[in-house]
Amino acid sequence: MKMENFITEEENTESVRYIFIIMAYVFASIFLTIILISAYYASDKNQYMLIAAIAILVLIYGSSILTITIMNKTIYDNITYMGLLGSSIFIMFFMFFIGIYFLFKHFSTRSKPMIVNEYGEF
Repeated sequence: MKMENFITEEENTESVRYIFIIMAYVFASIFLTIILISAYYASDKNQYMLIAAIAILVLIYGSSILTITIMNKTIYDNITYMGLLGSSIFIMFFMFFIGIYFLFKHFSTRSKPMIVNEYGEF
């Protein structure tokens, strides 16, 4: 009869800790996204800047997931490791270009001061 290898209490605690760290990042990103979306609909002046801020936050989130994945390579199998690595790198590149685009759009579409005469005409 073959004996099964069970995980130790220390390995179980470490696995649960990693899961809670990733869940905390997920909940923090959801919370920040909700706050930024509500700010997006609250004002119409800085919508491009808020989209760029969301992109930067997702970029930071992706880099933290990438860092955790690379530091803990031994706890993942090859498919999971490559999936996390590839999706994190893709998200980081995509959000970088989205953030740069909307920052450029924000600064290029800012309203310029208008000269109004005494009759209220432009």
